[in-house]
Amino acid sequence: MLEQLRIKNVALIEDMNIEFHPGLNILSGETGAGKSMIIDAINFVLGERPGKDFMRHGTDAASVEALITAARVPPEFWAGLDTRPGDDGQILLSRGINAQNKSYCKINGRSITVGMLKELSAMLVDVHGQHEHQSLLDPAKHVVLLDRFCGEAIETEKVVLGVAIRAYKDVTRQIRELFGEGDRAAQLEDLTFQRDEIREAALKEDDEQRLTERAEILRNAEKLSNNVYQALELLYGGDSDEDGAIEKATLALNRIMELAEIDPSAQELADSMAAVQSQLTDIMHELRRYADNLRHDPEELNAVNERMDLIYKLKRKYGGSVAEILKHYQAVEERLDFFANSAEILAKLNMEKRRYTEEILNSCAKISAMRKTAAETIKAGITDTLRELGMRDAVFGITVERKKEFSSSGYDRVEFLISPNQGEEIKPLAEIASGGEMSRVMLAIKSVLADVDNIETFIFDEIDTGVSGRTAQMVAEKLAELGGRYQILCITHLPQIAAMGDRNFLIEKRVEGQRTVSEVFALDDEACISELARLIGGAEITKATKKAAAEMKKLALKNRKG
Repeated sequence: MLEQLRIKNVALIEDMNIEFHPGLNILSGETGAGKSMIIDAINFVLGERPGKDFMRHGTDAASVEALITAARVPPEFWAGLDTRPGDDGQILLSRGINAQNKSYCKINGRSITVGMLKELSAMLVDVHGQHEHQSLLDPAKHVVLLDRFCGEAIETEKVVLGVAIRAYKDVTRQIRELFGEGDRAAQLEDLTFQRDEIREAALKEDDEQRLTERAEILRNAEKLSNNVYQALELLYGGDSDEDGAIEKATLALNRIMELAEIDPSAQELADSMAAVQSQLTDIMHELRRYADNLRHDPEELNAVNERMDLIYKLKRKYGGSVAEILKHYQAVEERLDFFANSAEILAKLNMEKRRYTEEILNSCAKISAMRKTAAETIKAGITDTLRELGMRDAVFGITVERKKEFSSSGYDRVEFLISPNQGEEIKPLAEIASGGEMSRVMLAIKSVLADVDNIETFIFDEIDTGVSGRTAQMVAEKLAELGGRYQILCITHLPQIAAMGDRNFLIEKRVEGQRTVSEVFALDDEACISELARLIGGAEITKATKKAAAEMKKLALKNRKG
């Protein structure tokens, strides 16, 4: 239940605080006084997008707070939030927006997203504004209303249907990839060519490094040969008369060995020198072997370059490295295996597709059956309510027809129909209903829906569109009846409805300085009679209109008690 509403800097409202009560709360006032601004503020704090003129001119920010009793919100909703209702079941919703169009949403001072706010609000308050008249003319919205009557059972089955549809789409995608994308023969030819091209290259992951190093050696073969020859000459002596390093090392070894014969402490030096002389000899032999293998071979260099060009070409086609090319080759092999076994795979996929199709149709049939069962009950309930609202010969209907395609909500096309007068063919609402009839149809739907929704507060703006006289009285009595079970907030200009209020509020605007401000006043009995008199007779309130207003209020109280 909406206990209290605080509005700051919204349109003409500077700072307004309203304490609502259980039962039927009536808000009335002259046109332009600010009644619709209160609905805009409520919609805003419940998560709706504000209009462009929402913020009061000349201010930096607008805010709305709503104190609500949320006793009927399921405990699992609060499990995902860092807050919950107090011991009295109350929560405080807060929402604000500044001049830079930045907004915030909070529950009990804890920040939440707009999506979370909307999810919570849908369980707390049902707001009926003028746009809902238009939504009744759109058959696409009818299935949503009908499903609300079906309750949790249909939502549970929709979850089952959603799982089956996702599986069906996945299998369909696999089948399309196997056979549906272009010509299968062309795919096989292309994949086979790729496989053979990479296979013939016989690549190894170290090919690039190995070939690069070999090419560098072949390009510098002459320089390498010269360096090897000079090194050997320095070690061995070569053709020069001067001894090489090995010969000199041998002479040095002989001298040190003579030292060791005389002085045993020099033996370690002799051993070290012998090792150096042996290493120099080994190095000389290795250099000779290196020189024997070193040659300038233009044909081998060309072959290496051609091999590197092939790798570069394959890298451009299949990946940025040899490893990527080999990875692509593996994928091509797997794809070819897939095609080779496609008959068996396709048979399996088609079997799965048939199974998921059967599951989908089974779920759709269950959903459709629920809708048809609910539709029969609802048609009777709404027809009875319409008759209570003065449409004595009206017949309300709901068609549930199967479409060719299915979706996550099933395969039904739902449409609301009506025959407002005896002898008239039952037709879609959009083709028959007038403004006054649409208001009563919506009120009838809300009345029946209230019995299945877990919502405590219903808000009606312009529910009295197109009605007057005896019909207005019937609408008023129906609102009063709803007010006996739920909290109702109703903006109205009809005295018949206003007279039924358990609590009446007057919205007025006045000028302060050079600014217009809207204010709200809770009406006592005397003020309530005066407001009813204004609604009956207009701006001029006479003794006659006051008497009529008092009589109307007295009759309303009698009807409420009766």
